[in-house]
Amino acid sequence: MVIKRTELYFIPLILLMMKSLIVQAQQDSSFWNLMADGSIIWNVKKGIAHNDHIEMSGMKVSAVITYGVDNANNLLLSKRIFFPMLRTIPNDTRASLSYTFDESTLPAITVNGEHLKEQPIKFRHNGLMQITTLSDQGIKLERTISPSIDKPALIEVYTISNTSKKRVTIKVFPLDSSIITDPLKGVYGSYVINRKTEYASTETLAAGATYRFSVIYSARKASDSKSYISADYELDRRKAFLKQVSESLVLKTPDANLNALFNFTKIRTTESIFDTKGGLMHGPGGSNYYAALWANDQGEFTSPFFPFLGNVDGNESALNCYRSFAAYINPEFKRLPSSIIAEGDATWNWGETKYGDRGDAAMLLYGASRFALALADSIQAKRLWPLISWCAAYTLRRKNVGGVIVSETDGEEGRFPTGNANLYVNALTYGGLVTASRLASVLGHNKEKLQYQKEAQLLRNNLDNFFSAKILGYNIYKYYEGSQSLSGWMGFPLAMGLNDRAEQVQKALFSSHMWRNDVILSVSGNTTKYFERPMLNSFRGLFFSGWRIDTTLKYFRAYSQLRLLGSHVPYVVEAYPEGNGRQLAGDNALYCRIITEGLFGIDPIGFNRFTIAPRLPQDWNEMSLDHIRAFNGDFKILAKKQGEKIRVVVTNRGKLVKQLLWNGNEPISIIL
Repeated sequence: MVIKRTELYFIPLILLMMKSLIVQAQQDSSFWNLMADGSIIWNVKKGIAHNDHIEMSGMKVSAVITYGVDNANNLLLSKRIFFPMLRTIPNDTRASLSYTFDESTLPAITVNGEHLKEQPIKFRHNGLMQITTLSDQGIKLERTISPSIDKPALIEVYTISNTSKKRVTIKVFPLDSSIITDPLKGVYGSYVINRKTEYASTETLAAGATYRFSVIYSARKASDSKSYISADYELDRRKAFLKQVSESLVLKTPDANLNALFNFTKIRTTESIFDTKGGLMHGPGGSNYYAALWANDQGEFTSPFFPFLGNVDGNESALNCYRSFAAYINPEFKRLPSSIIAEGDATWNWGETKYGDRGDAAMLLYGASRFALALADSIQAKRLWPLISWCAAYTLRRKNVGGVIVSETDGEEGRFPTGNANLYVNALTYGGLVTASRLASVLGHNKEKLQYQKEAQLLRNNLDNFFSAKILGYNIYKYYEGSQSLSGWMGFPLAMGLNDRAEQVQKALFSSHMWRNDVILSVSGNTTKYFERPMLNSFRGLFFSGWRIDTTLKYFRAYSQLRLLGSHVPYVVEAYPEGNGRQLAGDNALYCRIITEGLFGIDPIGFNRFTIAPRLPQDWNEMSLDHIRAFNGDFKILAKKQGEKIRVVVTNRGKLVKQLLWNGNEPISIIL
């Protein structure tokens, strides 16, 4: 059956009320529990209504699954599916074809001629989404929902089990329905959105027997021919992808919640890579941001992380990110676009004046130089150098009379006040200059090396003079000139190695002014909206500084438990209430970097040289990070208590690189 529609094909998502992430998102034991295999399970209790949403992505599809139970214990299930390479008009940032399939579109199933009545008993997340329901007809139904790895398709595999003692007849009504979109509203004309069952039939099941069928949701250009998609094959490929991610960059600590959330955030970071006509592009997601690149989300947050994971697609997406931005460098030193959108065909915030400079060049200076060192590929580093040196020159041209870098706003684009020079852009510039000087040394650019070292020291002094302040009794960094509020970004300079105010910053961040309901506020006193990236960067900085890490760990564990086992799981979110807690991939990369760069203190110096500072908490006997693929290695860092000191052992592909008793102060130099 084909249904032709000429109206817009953005079907409104059935709005299910979400609990406030700030006020009400406390850990509730009636919801999620961590299992031994690292998955989380919600065993449904009758009479307790709850719903949530999760995003899942593949190279040509992304889906936001809204799920839960109502007061009568009925299943709530809605799938909003995005097809980023099927572009709509106008072809802007949000121009991805999307469609919502709600409960009314579920396949019809009968048991002995009666409609199947489902009651959810269990939800499970492990990189797949699994829903288990029971009916009083003696039927158990297990759904597994997964995106295709590389096709514009979402699959849903159903396993029906007869739990009664009698034979039953199950009938699944076959489906093959399509929606054809208006050709005037698609960049490539009409699109066909299809929902089709695979192996739908009538089966007689003996007691204990099972039967399996699938539903495949897909889309294509109307001008393209149909292609066969096997649900079982796609599910196996997704499982292989999840296994690969779990076996790379393996964290082991005594805290099972941290281990599990770290693995989940690796998944969300890595799955959100889209195969666009402009090359592989890592995308934030969140129902809006696909087939596009941002100077902060991709240039600064995500790309420098991928070499540590050793993910081939991730590294390629990073190279493509920097290559794409490099196309806009210019001799007049006009600012770069903040985002390259529409599969590389257009830009956002380049010619526009609404936001102006967000510090985008500083983001790329820091991210590209750090990525180049960790990737440890001299050819690629040389290709990245023109972008890095241009970004350094552009940023240093924007000094004010106080010697700090000016910008119209920051990555939050005016959501919070920033003045005309803010702490984030200046700390980031300092960190970028330091890392770029190291890369310059490796590449033999001695003039630039000395220049960046000199400029970094000047900026360090100017930053301290310009941003030092006493606010609410704390001697910390103000966010901009004249600010009288504490900022969630105040720990960010610590991530760049500016540790002078670590004690006061820690006290301020975890004071009642900033710490509310297991999150750090973006601005003191503002509980109406917040963004998590300031908090995530501050956690990274606090661990990296080494200052009283047991105190930091206490709050970090509380936050991690909230995200893993609270009311909105199992990933880090971008913001609230904006976006309703969308699980953007770049923010999940920042969580990963709290571990790699914060807790383990990995800091790149050269292609095969780096320092580490594994901050082993007082209550932990040991911790390790294994299969770290950066610097052309496959190495492991083990930190284990030995008396009052820490025995640190670094091995690369099973061979000992360094072993020593560490006093926990000066970083340890490693050469692979």
